[in-house]
Amino acid sequence: MGQKSLVSTWHYLVALAAFLLSYFAGLPMPWIIVGVIAVGLLRYAILSKTSKIDAIPGPLVIVLAYVGFMAGFNHFHQSYSMAAIGLITTAYFTFLPNFALIFVGAPLIERTQKNTCIQFILSLVTASVVGVIVNLACYLGIGILFPSGVSSWYAIEPMALVWVLFSLFLLFKYKIGMLKLILLSLAYGFLLFLWRLNKMPMG
Repeated sequence: MGQKSLVSTWHYLVALAAFLLSYFAGLPMPWIIVGVIAVGLLRYAILSKTSKIDAIPGPLVIVLAYVGFMAGFNHFHQSYSMAAIGLITTAYFTFLPNFALIFVGAPLIERTQKNTCIQFILSLVTASVVGVIVNLACYLGIGILFPSGVSSWYAIEPMALVWVLFSLFLLFKYKIGMLKLILLSLAYGFLLFLWRLNKMPMG
């Protein structure tokens, strides 16, 4: 697959994410991340698993702009100009179809608010969105818990496992807010990084 195929695939993913953004706000981010990483664009080395994790959590537009920038930067040999084009293209395909569909589709959506059949279909879509988000969480979790690959249970990262279990304890036992948990996780990761840095042999 060549340059044209890569660009076409990227435009398709971003345009579809923008379309879904108009009606199902939670779906595009898992779609674009899983699409870019798991479906095949990883073969072009436009975004690594570490870079992907750095993009989450974050607002949809920021995540997509980040992915677009890294795609242009990495695929075109660290070219900042192509990175800027990737960012602008991503923002364009995210915003323009979104606003157009909102203006065109708003009257139709209003008329279907009391339609029980439509509401039932939307409830199924909501369930599928939850499933996609759970799938994304599992995909990211495996990358964190098994950084060297799922070869066996011995390959698990113990410090990551400890924090995952502690985070679940804080969420379910003390109902800690998501922002606080993110900040705690950031502090834990930073301290873990410093600890491992000090353990590295000098020379």
